[in-house]
Amino acid sequence: VEELKIRGSIDRGIDFGLLFINLYTNQLMVKYVHPRVVLENDLSVYDIVVSVNDTKVSSIKDFSDVIKRNDVRPGDIIKLKILRDDKIKIVNLKTQ
Repeated sequence: VEELKIRGSIDRGIDFGLLFINLYTNQLMVKYVHPRVVLENDLSVYDIVVSVNDTKVSSIKDFSDVIKRNDVRPGDIIKLKILRDDKIKIVNLKTQ
């Protein structure tokens, strides 16, 4: 509410530097990783996103819902649990 009073709007223009695709297996796969994200994080194309901020996700809608519920803004860090080569990894991604 305070941001709305001060700025007249709520800034949700978040850039993750990632593109996703919903798989028919009810999984969320990374389709594209911006070079900036590659340099700053251990994320790769074909990674499967298992959870965001400890909430299970299986689609782009799930991902978006978690971001909205957690009120994620540019500059925030989100915790991604990803599956790669049958191993789980935790990646802390800073939003832009």
